[in-house]
Amino acid sequence: MNRNSTLVILLLVLFSIKSEFVNAQNEALKFGKIPDELVAMKSYDKDPEAEALVLSHYGETKFTFNASNGFVINYKIHKVVKVLSQDGVRFADMTIPYYNISGRTDKVFNVKGFVYNASEDGKVTKEKLGKENIFDEKASSVFHLTKISMPNVKAGSIIEISYEINSDLYNYMREWEFQDEIPTLWSEYKLEHPEYFSYSQISQGGSPYSINSKSTAAGRVNWVSSERVNNRYTVTNETTTNAVDFTNHLYHWAAANVPALRPEPYVDNPRSYATKVEFQLKHIQFPNSARQNVAPSWELMSEELLVDEDFGRLLGRVKFAKDIVPSLIQNSSTDEEKIAAIMDHISSKVVWNSKRGIYPTKSLEKVYEEGNGSVADINFILIAFLREAGLNANPIVSSTRDIGFLNPTNPLMYKLNYVTAAVKLNDKEIVLDATDGSLPVGMTPTHVINLNGWVVSDQNSHWIDMKNLNPISETSMINISIDQDKLLVDVSKRIVGYKAAQLKKSLSKNGEDKFLIEFEDMFKDWEVIDASFENAENRHLPFVEKYKLSGNSGLELSGDYIYLNVFDDLYLSENPFKQDSRQFPIDFVYGRKNNVIMFIDVPEGFAVEELPQSSVSYFEEKDIVFSYMSSIQANGKIQINFIYQVNQTFFRPDKYDQLKEFYSAISAKQKQMIVFKKIAE
Repeated sequence: MNRNSTLVILLLVLFSIKSEFVNAQNEALKFGKIPDELVAMKSYDKDPEAEALVLSHYGETKFTFNASNGFVINYKIHKVVKVLSQDGVRFADMTIPYYNISGRTDKVFNVKGFVYNASEDGKVTKEKLGKENIFDEKASSVFHLTKISMPNVKAGSIIEISYEINSDLYNYMREWEFQDEIPTLWSEYKLEHPEYFSYSQISQGGSPYSINSKSTAAGRVNWVSSERVNNRYTVTNETTTNAVDFTNHLYHWAAANVPALRPEPYVDNPRSYATKVEFQLKHIQFPNSARQNVAPSWELMSEELLVDEDFGRLLGRVKFAKDIVPSLIQNSSTDEEKIAAIMDHISSKVVWNSKRGIYPTKSLEKVYEEGNGSVADINFILIAFLREAGLNANPIVSSTRDIGFLNPTNPLMYKLNYVTAAVKLNDKEIVLDATDGSLPVGMTPTHVINLNGWVVSDQNSHWIDMKNLNPISETSMINISIDQDKLLVDVSKRIVGYKAAQLKKSLSKNGEDKFLIEFEDMFKDWEVIDASFENAENRHLPFVEKYKLSGNSGLELSGDYIYLNVFDDLYLSENPFKQDSRQFPIDFVYGRKNNVIMFIDVPEGFAVEELPQSSVSYFEEKDIVFSYMSSIQANGKIQINFIYQVNQTFFRPDKYDQLKEFYSAISAKQKQMIVFKKIAE
């Protein structure tokens, strides 16, 4: 056997060992003991597109006891991630949120880790995480972040991190997520708590558990107490050893080969559906003591936020609003006009720096003067200005779509990363966000639309629907004529909503010349003869496009026949739902309406041979409407009216097959040809 053959066999054996290890893993990896074959691993067969892979994620939560502090929750977390491509290098940065509450404990400690790399000759190096790579950031007076940046991470690296948290915040027990945005080989979590603490569990997600067990075990705490005893002639210290026996409740979960949480068509927030378990403290009852019902509530969180110097009390210290607001609303006769004037002013005066969070980052007056701030900075100024104008306005705390939905029964502060404003208007309550000056008043950015937000009020805190009230629409008037072997198309389009805002921002940022180049690039098979745009500077008016095209896309000449597909590569000509099955719900995020009114000149010397029949389709009693109406007018023109309207925005996964079939029918309809036949002389 020659040397090359031996090398090939050796590589095959190593690959076989690695594949067997990856596919058969059924326990967590040990800290500092990562097999070399995992460092040499190049890809993950079950998900070749994965940029990284969670090899092992292990968590253990126990209640410890000492005489000074009583029971303390100890969290131990160990995570190992394999970086498979350059895009996966971003997992070198991680954040651990924790509370900083006076008199309470929530401490991150014992942070350690390694980065493993393989050289070209296969030698594995192991670089230790240093203190210089660990940072602490104050997000607010009560909320801090431990940030970690692993060193020398590149494609092929393995990242290993381990840390502990000690906390006496019994009512904010941390959740455990078994599923991540990248695939996970093994995720395991153990919880052990004394009988004195009663927790309810909230589970979600579609990945099955490999382990899901519950048991009990004997627990004991020991402590030494000291008492000073005064005798007649001497003073002595007497120590006593104490012990209490109790029952521990043990829970054990594990999940293997968990798929990545990837966006699918019409779901951009898959983390909201991750396989995970949350906990809510119901009560505490120690021996010979009354039961303490201490379940956390959103109402209690509101009370805490309202007295927080960096939140509720901050709104009482915005004195500069008195000098500015009167001049802003002096010409406003209605509340709608006041709101519009204040929104326009703040959006143009203060630019959002893309930072999120529920606490302002500095003095609101300084933010206003500097013209740059976080979402909390900007929308706290908005709330203060609205109140100064005599309007009933309160902050809304929420999570953005990438964080996931808020649990209505279990408030978790670390999930709150966004603030908007709730204002009463004509017996209704609307949501306002001044970070995007291109959106109409009452329309929030899409990352904010995430089911519900919590209105923090000293009168009546409550949930509010974060959906938009403004209609999202696109109306097009199109005239088409055939000039020999080309189509001449004249379009006038009126756009309202998110697409309009995006176009307005792009035009404002890039200037008309660059915007026009990008606009022309969208029509790859067409020549743009003329184009103009209207209302780019006005957030309250629709964006208007007027343009003329020349091209032959969708046009086919064959002898005495002309075939025309007017919706070629346009308006749902392809079914967006192509997968055989669906893991997540279908979420259109917001309702919308597309309306096309099209007039087509019949070419001279030709007659209409075939015209697609009119049809109207409904999904689930007009939750989605598709209408295609065709006719030949008295003036000889063909008229096609197309309407596509989404009224219901959220559908369960079990509706996927029906939706897929519905959109297949739309796609088939959009591909139908208009046929012209030459008139015999």
